[in-house]
Amino acid sequence: MVLDQSNLTSDYLEDILSWLKDKETNVAQLQLLSPQLGRRRQLVDWSSEVAVKLSLTTQTLHLAVKLLDHFMDAHDIEDPQLYLVCLGSLLLAAKIEEKDGNVPRCSQLNIFVKNFFPLSDFFSLELVMLNYFHWNICLPTPC
Repeated sequence: MVLDQSNLTSDYLEDILSWLKDKETNVAQLQLLSPQLGRRRQLVDWSSEVAVKLSLTTQTLHLAVKLLDHFMDAHDIEDPQLYLVCLGSLLLAAKIEEKDGNVPRCSQLNIFVKNFFPLSDFFSLELVMLNYFHWNICLPTPC
């Protein structure tokens, strides 16, 4: 028995596109009022380098940048913690987008900041970010 997969694909495709459109319209708009907005380019470049070294996918990086933008927009973050937030965004995005074997551990991420932060800071930040996003971090991205 041969199934017509084009019909199955089109049924799923309509549902997926409808869900994405709904998510895009319900995502809070960036206010672009972050005091650290001037550092965004440097933070995104640094996050990209970390993602490449960890062999993370493009989808993971895009989601991480979106999480970073929204989180920074609502918080005034001091300099050393900006890097922690970048790494936390990558960690959360990797948990959504990557296969289990490719999700980096906090100890791996901490190497990129020369073990500056205690590992408990990663766990605390993860909870703070999840609570900020109301545990809804499956956000649509251009990728």
